[in-house]
Amino acid sequence: MAEESEELVEALAVLSELRTLIERLPEDDPAYADLRERRLVAAAEALNLGAEERTVQAIGVFSELVMRQIRAIAAEFRRDDDEVEREARAAGPLF
Repeated sequence: MAEESEELVEALAVLSELRTLIERLPEDDPAYADLRERRLVAAAEALNLGAEERTVQAIGVFSELVMRQIRAIAAEFRRDDDEVEREARAAGPLF
């Protein structure tokens, strides 16, 4: 549980840092679009680690429309993780 809490705190810190970086950049900066995408991924990861949606929304300063997109990204990540886990189990032990 403590490890999960540390991961969650780290994910929320990354989200906050990305928001701050984005706020400082002009929209025509080459890094702007990449940082916005990374912020969505960080928000989805935070949700999957157990962060409350309202916390993610407040830290990331997301609209409800963007939160829907983030929830979809988080669901996609969970599906991918489940698929990898199924494949690993089907492959059996490595040694």
